[in-house]
Amino acid sequence: MKRFLLPFIFLLPFLSNAQNDWAPVGAKWNFLEHSFDGPEIRNRTIISIADTVIQGIDCRILSGFSGCSPISVTNLFVYSEGQKVFYFNVDSQAFCLLYDFGLNPGESWTIYFNPQWSGEMDSLVLTVTDTSSIIVNGERLKVQMVDQSSFDYYMSGEMIEKIGDTYFLFPQYGACDPPTGPLVCYQDSVLGLYETGEAPSCDYTNVGINENKFPSLEIFPNPAHDFLYLKNTSQKLNYKILDYTGRVILSGKTEKEINVQTLSPGYYRVVFEDEVSRAFLKM
Repeated sequence: MKRFLLPFIFLLPFLSNAQNDWAPVGAKWNFLEHSFDGPEIRNRTIISIADTVIQGIDCRILSGFSGCSPISVTNLFVYSEGQKVFYFNVDSQAFCLLYDFGLNPGESWTIYFNPQWSGEMDSLVLTVTDTSSIIVNGERLKVQMVDQSSFDYYMSGEMIEKIGDTYFLFPQYGACDPPTGPLVCYQDSVLGLYETGEAPSCDYTNVGINENKFPSLEIFPNPAHDFLYLKNTSQKLNYKILDYTGRVILSGKTEKEINVQTLSPGYYRVVFEDEVSRAFLKM
């Protein structure tokens, strides 16, 4: 079954420096968050607010989590060991692996968590498909492209060393989490400021509200099997369908329907545009 959640979700081995100080106090991630109730796009901020000690391990407290993701607490406790990042699972009272930047193509890791609506442990397997690197303020950081085992929970498919997932730091639940991403900027006292160019500023909000020229457009069904249908439009619209990594999968021009039979099951974003504006639309 293909799922369309809009507007978010419609090779060589690489060696890098060990990650010894992930999320120093004051570190801040700014993401875009898409409203379920309209085209509004808000700013979503995660901040490393303090040091703490859990079970004898020095940790950082990350604040700003919400929604119905598998995190059942507002704050997330994390620490790093080499190129691995761990988070504290409050339900199991144990540390679980969140990232492993030491892995290369073909290697996998599993994130274990307890969803809020279930008392049982669940998991998401992530497999590295490719690696590359970027330079941030003179420092080379490893980038992992990953594939995942589940479409109930999702991550973006791109992980950056010392920064994390480029759409959200933790798996989200596609059925009810407000679609988050992409990352707009990250900043800490060691790495400095990293801006992705996804928005004019780190705290940019309300993206696209005044640019939406198709406010009455409806798209259905969701999830979709073979076709997406458009309602309340009398003109042909240019469209692009993007996967969770931001890659354009389909594009074209239509007035009534989009054939999605060739797409693999997953979450996709649909972007409609004319010559001067772009509207992010949700169904």
